[in-house]
Amino acid sequence: MSRKRKFAQTAICCLALLLIIILAVVFYCRANPRPAPSARAISAVSGAAAGQIAENTRADREEFLSETLSLSVSPQGENRYLLTWNETVGDGYEVQRMAEDGVWETVERLEKTAARQYLTETLKSGRTVCYRVAAAGSVPDTAAATAEIRTEISPRYCTVWPVRNLPVSDPQTMEDTGRSVPAGAALCVLEEKDGMFLVWDGEAEGYIDSRYCMINLPEYLGDLCEYDIVNSYGALYRMHGYEIPQVTGTVISGYEKVQLADGQFLVPYLYPCCEKLIAAARAAGEDGWRLKIYDAYRPHLATEQIYQAAGQILDQPLPSGEAAAAASAGNERTYRDLVEMGPYHLSSFLARTGSSHNMGIALDLTLVSDTGEEPAMQTEMHDLSWYSVTDRNTGTADLLRDYMTGAGYHTLVSEWWHFQDNETRDALGLGYFQPGVSIEGWKADDNGRRYQNEDGTFATQSDSE
Repeated sequence: MSRKRKFAQTAICCLALLLIIILAVVFYCRANPRPAPSARAISAVSGAAAGQIAENTRADREEFLSETLSLSVSPQGENRYLLTWNETVGDGYEVQRMAEDGVWETVERLEKTAARQYLTETLKSGRTVCYRVAAAGSVPDTAAATAEIRTEISPRYCTVWPVRNLPVSDPQTMEDTGRSVPAGAALCVLEEKDGMFLVWDGEAEGYIDSRYCMINLPEYLGDLCEYDIVNSYGALYRMHGYEIPQVTGTVISGYEKVQLADGQFLVPYLYPCCEKLIAAARAAGEDGWRLKIYDAYRPHLATEQIYQAAGQILDQPLPSGEAAAAASAGNERTYRDLVEMGPYHLSSFLARTGSSHNMGIALDLTLVSDTGEEPAMQTEMHDLSWYSVTDRNTGTADLLRDYMTGAGYHTLVSEWWHFQDNETRDALGLGYFQPGVSIEGWKADDNGRRYQNEDGTFATQSDSE
């Protein structure tokens, strides 16, 4: 066999073998196809990629976010306020409110993606409330801001006491329901509308005439004034430094429930008179003074107690060395010598039958500085002597008179501390209200109604069962 023929046979064999191998591979692949990628595998790959992209995007975006938080406040009515702020660095936001002890308390936490706003509850009337919004996480101090809110004076959720039995009107039709609320009942104002208070009378809601209601000044005016109702824990009544037995230092009848468990006072004052008081307090505030109220509504039984006790000692000698010396000289001094002088006598200081305090239209008050100090007047508060008459006014007593009369009040010439609203008295035809007051009754807020005990604490669920 020639060499060429042998080479040709070898080439043909190799080609045949190669063809067999190719055919075998083709048949194997057809018999065992390669599976396609699963949706989960695709999702995992896509998720990982997307996560990496989002992480990179967040990291890039954080670099452009502000490190300074700016806080805005807008009133929403009824002493509710909306807090809004810009987006900043950080992991989210905390909304905080300053407690009475000056400590910030967190009221809400917001996620980074949440709407950057917070709506307050109905805030108490006539006071300053501080809020703070801070970015969470490792952020600079500038990623926080505070806002001071001065709330408006509003009767909503304040305690009121009718001074006479008042008919209740239907809240929808304003027609008489046939029900009434008794004089002296502690009620909570839900709304004021057209001179009427919406209250819960124990059965249903209804409107009563606000003109014949006393309102609790600390709740209504907030920190516009100061209060020290001494008749509820230690009466100041004296006759130019001399104590009045059974009165001085005692709790006066009708004031037993005026000081609450937390030390706060109930200060009932006829609602229509408050406009003048607000004007006087603001005028004093412009000059750096505040009004400090020692008495407002005084139960008629208290007036009777003080008058009778003071009248019994008028002709008794003064218990002092000075009195003894005067007696040895044949000129014994009595309490009457301190009270009576010219036109002044005991009834100039204490009403024999009834006073404007019994109507809820009078105030006993003084001035107090921004450091809490009371200026010197011609006498101490509730000095039942002719030394207290307005003819003897000091400069600061005249200043107090100017603030009060400038707002429309009338004076009592025998007492530098006493002012009353005669116009409201005459317009309403008020009489003398007898009993003392208590805060016990149903109290409302944004969360509903709760029963308040006479000491100001709230009844628990077990108490009400």
